[in-house]
Amino acid sequence: MRRWALAAVGLGLAACAARADSTRAPIPSSPTPSPSRSPSPSRSPSPSPSPSPAGPRPGPVLTPASPAPAPTPAPPAPAAATKRKIGEKRASYAVKIDEPLAVAVADLDADKRAEVVVLGARELAVYALDGGAAVERARVRLDEPPAPIRARTRTGVLLVTTLDGDPSVQILARTSDGASGWRFAWRGDGANFEEGALVKRGALTYYPLAAVGAPGQRRVAVADLTSGKDTFEARHFFFLPADASPQAPAALPDTFYTLEAATVGGAVYWGVVDLESTLRIYRGQLDKAEGKAAGVGYAFEIADLDGDGAPEVITSDAAPFGGPDQLVIRRLRGSTPSGTVVRFGSKAGIVAIASGDVGGEGVTAVVALTRRPGKSELLVVE
Repeated sequence: MRRWALAAVGLGLAACAARADSTRAPIPSSPTPSPSRSPSPSRSPSPSPSPSPAGPRPGPVLTPASPAPAPTPAPPAPAAATKRKIGEKRASYAVKIDEPLAVAVADLDADKRAEVVVLGARELAVYALDGGAAVERARVRLDEPPAPIRARTRTGVLLVTTLDGDPSVQILARTSDGASGWRFAWRGDGANFEEGALVKRGALTYYPLAAVGAPGQRRVAVADLTSGKDTFEARHFFFLPADASPQAPAALPDTFYTLEAATVGGAVYWGVVDLESTLRIYRGQLDKAEGKAAGVGYAFEIADLDGDGAPEVITSDAAPFGGPDQLVIRRLRGSTPSGTVVRFGSKAGIVAIASGDVGGEGVTAVVALTRRPGKSELLVVE
């Protein structure tokens, strides 16, 4: 701004000097010579021409001011981020899984293209979406001892994250059928994904629900089921590594179906579906529910789908288990779900929802795991 202002002043002075030359009246001739003028420090004196025998003596010649330097052009403004339209592409991929319960999306082999991890009642499988098909990359049976008291309705949780002290990606999985869950890691021979395998790293005595925090400060939210039911209890909710104050947040409902967390734009967003099919949204800490959405199924996800730095919330419908369902994408205004972006029906029930870049194109897609008798599919929406 200062450079532009000085340039404007220089141009103004030059214009004033030019106007002064054009409007100055000629000095009449006189036998007495005009007194000499001391040259300005910024101007060079001009030699006086010989008097003309006829006509007036010309006045002093003023040297025009030096032209102001051309202003330096401002650098071009960076192009504004293009906001992607959500829901333009949809595709379905058949998967073979025994009673699907949960889904997660993560780049296991660091090739910038995420894989899809699917948890069934008695198995865990990894798929890559390639060439219009879900290509199986690994599968492992869950052979833990049966739970002493099983939930009335089968449930399962699946969390893919890194844990402090171990740089590899960890897959934490547990179903209500087993007395414990398992922590798996992906093992491969460098870039050859085909040679990879799911390797057991240890047993889980809890249900992993969400992971938050940067590497070195990772915290995993865990809980336990209500005995004989498919719900979790706040009094059994805590973080690992263990907190100094392990009591459950006061704003968490006493009993809930699901809990998820996502970090978008540097802020942590939590979502909890209670027994009234109401999705509660928290921002930062689990100390106050700032937004709510009614009529929501227990499958939901929070993610930035259009790349604008603000989150969307993707939900299923509070429909009977396994029946026709709806996938609904809403924007979050602050922490309140509003402004439906996409809504369409599904003939199959939506079991779980995740998100990630499954195509390797820098686009975050919704991946919904659906189930109906004899058929399980991945519904992908971009």
